[in-house]
Amino acid sequence: VETHYPNVIISREYEPLETGGGFIHALRHFTPDAPVLVVSSDTYLESSSVDQLGVDMLESFNPKIEDMLLAVSAKENGIAFTGAGDYDLTDRHLDYRPNGVSAPYVFIGHRVVTPSFMQTCAEKLQPTKGVCFSFKDCFDIAEANHRLTGCRFNGTWCDLSTIDTLNALQEYLQ
Repeated sequence: VETHYPNVIISREYEPLETGGGFIHALRHFTPDAPVLVVSSDTYLESSSVDQLGVDMLESFNPKIEDMLLAVSAKENGIAFTGAGDYDLTDRHLDYRPNGVSAPYVFIGHRVVTPSFMQTCAEKLQPTKGVCFSFKDCFDIAEANHRLTGCRFNGTWCDLSTIDTLNALQEYLQ
């Protein structure tokens, strides 16, 4: 990677840190208050609109009123999605529905956050989680403070967490 893509910075983990811990491990590469677009690599998003989604999210993110902005999509737009959904979305505000309670929107892997907020999350989580924690823990902190917002993605998406969803995506793309 370093040979062919010299502008790519590699932050190597020597033990599994999960998504949030991995971001904290890479903090030295970021400006504390500059918004960062974080993309999950195991989610397919319709390519015709995925680049614009990242741009729109970065342009609309306002750290004065939100700690984290999540891309969400209607669960009906998901290829082979059978889950209950994650969130209600009202005027950009997200409310999580736990324990399998049906919700109309699903988090689809893109999020915008500042490194300073992630550092705050790490400090709050360290007594119980240590250095290994999920971004979801930070979603919960932002939501508890009424600072978790959503950006709606209207394209097709697929969570590639199982071989069945990968097969469904391959079938869809043919």
